[in-house]
Amino acid sequence: MEMEGALFFGTVSMLETCIANLTRENVVHVVLDLRRVRHVDATGTQAREKAFPRK
Repeated sequence: MEMEGALFFGTVSMLETCIANLTRENVVHVVLDLRRVRHVDATGTQAREKAFPRK
């Protein structure tokens, strides 16, 4: 999954929707490419941690 721009409270819902769709499709592994993300706020960080918890 490639992202571009900012990951913040205004865009987190798009990330959550994409992840929910992948989950419904039984996708097991996701590569989150953040090279083009220029800004991540606390809400974006929390969403990423919730979607991709450390094991």
